[in-house]
Amino acid sequence: MVTASTPSFIEIARALGPQIQSYSQEIEQGRRLPLPLVENMAQAGLFRLWIPQQLGGEEADPATFVRVVEEVSQADGAVGWCLMIGGAYGVFGGYLQDEAAHEIYGTNPDVITGGAFSPVGQAVVTEGGYRVTGRWQLGSGCQHTNHQAGKKHTNSHKIILQIVERHKHS
Repeated sequence: MVTASTPSFIEIARALGPQIQSYSQEIEQGRRLPLPLVENMAQAGLFRLWIPQQLGGEEADPATFVRVVEEVSQADGAVGWCLMIGGAYGVFGGYLQDEAAHEIYGTNPDVITGGAFSPVGQAVVTEGGYRVTGRWQLGSGCQHTNHQAGKKHTNSHKIILQIVERHKHS
C-alpha cells in the first residue's frame, strides 16, 4: 500500500546518507553499527516500516521497504543489511498473539527486533514453558535489538520460533 508518507521515508533514508557515510570506516573496523547511527535510524522510524499499524508501525508495502533499504545501502551496504534485518522482523507483530505483539512492538516507538533462523538451539519442554540452550553464530545487528527471534528444535522433534527480550550488557 503506497501512501502519502511513502516518499518521506525514502527521503529520510536519503538524508541519513551523509551521516551513514561518515561512520563507514568505524563500521568496517568495529564490525557493527555505531549506536548513535542506530538510534537516529530508529527515531526516524526506519525500523518500524513493517510493524503493523495497530501496534504503532507504518505497515509499509514491500516495495517501499525495499526502496528505503536500497537508499540506505547506497550509503553503506552493511547499514542497509542491518536495516533490512531489523526492519523485516517487525512483520512478526502481525502474527503474534495480541498481548505478546503489544508487549514487543507496541510500547517502544524505537523497537528493533532481529535474530537468526538456523535452528541450532534446543528447546526442552518444561513446566510453564521451554528451557532453551544453544549458540547462534550469526545475528547481524543483534547488538542493537530489543528482542531476538530464533528457531529451536524441541525434544518432541518440532521446530519452534521464539522471540525473547534481549538483555543489554555494557
